[in-house]
This record gives sequence, C-alpha cells and structure tokens, in this order.
Amino acid sequence: MTRRVLNAYFRRGSSIYTCENCGKKTRNTGRGEVDGFCWACTNAMLLENEHSDDGHPEPVKGCPTCEAEENN
Repeated sequence: MTRRVLNAYFRRGSSIYTCENCGKKTRNTGRGEVDGFCWACTNAMLLENEHSDDGHPEPVKGCPTCEAEENN
C-alpha cells in the first residue's frame, strides 16, 4: 500500500492515541470515533447500544451481545 493511500484513512493533523478498550495505537479516521476509542471499538459499542435499546431483527456481525448469545 502506498503512503498516499494509507494517509487517506486518517484526518490530517490528528495525533496517534492508544484505544482505551483494546490498546491498539490508532488515529482519528473521521468515521465518527468516540474520543479515546478506535473505530472497531466505537462500532462495537454502537452496535451493543443499539442491541440493548431496540434489538436487531437478526443477529448482527460485530455486535458483542449478538455474538455472545450465539455462543451460548
């Protein structure tokens, strides 16, 4: 992957930080991350919140609650 393509995923001027949940070093990509969390953890939190509020019509890949229910 070229440097130009890699830089397309990060917001210009953003600094690197460590995700408070998984410990991954990352940057703000502009996809709506919650401050202090990487995109994967933010997405998982949003899906978990959606699950607890309304549920999903079908299990959703990436939702921690759906995955836990499937494993039980």
